[in-house]
Amino acid sequence: MSRASPSSPKIGLVLGSGGARGWAHIGVLRRLNDLGIHPDCIAGTSIGAIAAALYATKRLDTIESLASELDWKRLAQLFFEVSLPRSGLISGKNFMRLLKDMIPAKTIADLNMPYAAIATDIETEQEVVLTSGNLFEIIRASIGIPGIFTPTRLDG
Repeated sequence: MSRASPSSPKIGLVLGSGGARGWAHIGVLRRLNDLGIHPDCIAGTSIGAIAAALYATKRLDTIESLASELDWKRLAQLFFEVSLPRSGLISGKNFMRLLKDMIPAKTIADLNMPYAAIATDIETEQEVVLTSGNLFEIIRASIGIPGIFTPTRLDG
């Protein structure tokens, strides 16, 4: 099954959260690809937003090699740099720098397929579906956990 024809249904894939377990999304994406199933659009929240953005660059082989070569101890150091006294313990700046090296797109419009990330508006406590704008700010908003990761303010 390849891309949907005009008369066939479109395939959308949503990837969930789960911290480091979210890297399992790469195996799911590989298996779907091997079966000839190619999502027409992709979305995710938290680690799923990261995996979805990587997939939307259409570089599955690169994603797999990056994940297998990651120095997980170094990644933890990048991800968990402590930032006090703010509204969260972790700023995530170093981790976001690493993502910018891995993802060539700068905005959602630069991706090769429709993409959405899910975040939470901490003022209204409502989920927000983000479909346009700076990709890295949107990913950062999606991985935010109040009290743990410092919040990200998005315009609009």
